[in-house]
Amino acid sequence: MVEISSENQKIKENWVAALNDLAGCVENWFLQEDKDISVSKAYIDKEEEYIGHYTAPVLTFTRQNAHAELRPAGRFAFGSVGRVDLTNGKRFYPLLYSRNKGWIFMDSRQLLTKDLFFEHLDKLL
Repeated sequence: MVEISSENQKIKENWVAALNDLAGCVENWFLQEDKDISVSKAYIDKEEEYIGHYTAPVLTFTRQNAHAELRPAGRFAFGSVGRVDLTNGKRFYPLLYSRNKGWIFMDSRQLLTKDLFFEHLDKLL
């Protein structure tokens, strides 16, 4: 096991907290909406240079036979604090995380909102 600095430990803790907050936010949106999409949460183990091992949430969305995921890509993403992908395996919409602005859809440079999330998810399902 590689030892990480206290600064990198803090970076990892903040990143995992941001991922858990995002997953919780999206799950709450589904509680508020009557959608024909089921949502399940699982956890994956990630390993990244500088911050080591961590466990991150993955949300899976299912409508009939179509599936999509909200999956962490990595903490160190160009131009942002980190990246999560909303993907169906063929297409994807990257979400970039900024400490100042929150989650932003990279393609449109728009802040993540419930309506924008469901719009992108509908395109994947």
